[in-house]
Amino acid sequence: FDSSLNIRTANQAANIILHVQVMRFYGRDLAHLARGHPDLMALVKVVQPLLEKSFDIWQRNIVVEGPDGRKEIVCQGAPLFSAEGGYIGAVLVFDDITDLIQAQKNAAWSEVARRLAHEIKNPLTPIQLSAERLQHKLLNKLDGDDRQMLSRSTRTIIQQVEAMKHMVDDFSEHRQPTRNQTTNLDLPALVQEVVVLYAADPKVEFEFQLGAERMLIKADAVSIRQLLHNMFKNALEAME
Repeated sequence: FDSSLNIRTANQAANIILHVQVMRFYGRDLAHLARGHPDLMALVKVVQPLLEKSFDIWQRNIVVEGPDGRKEIVCQGAPLFSAEGGYIGAVLVFDDITDLIQAQKNAAWSEVARRLAHEIKNPLTPIQLSAERLQHKLLNKLDGDDRQMLSRSTRTIIQQVEAMKHMVDDFSEHRQPTRNQTTNLDLPALVQEVVVLYAADPKVEFEFQLGAERMLIKADAVSIRQLLHNMFKNALEAME
């Protein structure tokens, strides 16, 4: 900029970052540049007062909503003086740091996910081991319905813990959840496993009617189990 803070010269990088041919505005101030480009108004409102009032080096981070989306631009300005010490203008240097900021955010979230996954996984193994010990110690001491209920309950706990471990691993690695691992499932048996977890509530009674034939389906056990949990949970919450 010259001593009147009109644009004197600019390089190709300025044209690319601002999406405007800055040379068309040589001899004019930043306000003229922004008039035909409303997305640059935020930048001008911050930069223009600093150019006018600052006689020292300054820096600001500015968010610009441009044609290609949201940009974060770091601007650095400095006054220019002649050999005699007189003010002869200013120089403005700016850079698009959008990708850098996003990379920093991604790194931060990765660390949060890793730590959170570690804290979640810590209690899962003891839960699984406790269920296995209960099954081992008590299964042979029970008969009839109690034996079946213990077997189904502990098996469900173990399966749910394994499913949670897989989900936590996916979360910590920012992977998409593993889906569609279809296998042959005994649907009534799967429903019974989930029902056992809710039937313990004395205020609720489940009536479970099965057909004579065995019902096998091809499906992802984790997805079907989650569907059943959601269905029962919603039904219970909808009751008075």
